[in-house]
Amino acid sequence: SQAEVETLREAAESPAIRKALEKSNIAERTVHLLNITTFHPAFLKLAKDRRIVDLLVGLIGPDIQLNHSKLATKPSNKGAGHFDWHQDFAYFPHTNTDLCAVMVMLDDATPDNGCMNVVRDSHKLGLLNHMVEGWFSGACEEPERWSEESRIVRLTPKAGGISSITA
Repeated sequence: SQAEVETLREAAESPAIRKALEKSNIAERTVHLLNITTFHPAFLKLAKDRRIVDLLVGLIGPDIQLNHSKLATKPSNKGAGHFDWHQDFAYFPHTNTDLCAVMVMLDDATPDNGCMNVVRDSHKLGLLNHMVEGWFSGACEEPERWSEESRIVRLTPKAGGISSITA
């Protein structure tokens, strides 16, 4: 609800969180403040919210565990928050593929403010190549996967909406 979003926005403005974000140069670059559930109880409450957990149970079963949490911020200047095409699963150090990443929006996600883009049906491809000369590059090295604009889907949930990606 709008009230719940406002509570989370206020939590994100708490002194400890603001200090950590400013230390990471939030005005100039995208910041991922890790372990946000330890900074403010509102974020831990969100991670345990039955509306979210029940959706996850429907996707991967009842053994739900929180692996990590973060507050992702992007500066208002265009281009500073750009990420290369990648799959989140490539960053997860697990052999268990029963994983989900869930984003809860505190602002409306739009193409103008850097909403997430996904490649249609890419979840059916498995883990793609993120290696260059034997080293993890952090980016998908198969540009043919996203070269056709018709395959790109922009995810634009409103504030309070969620986006979930399964491994």
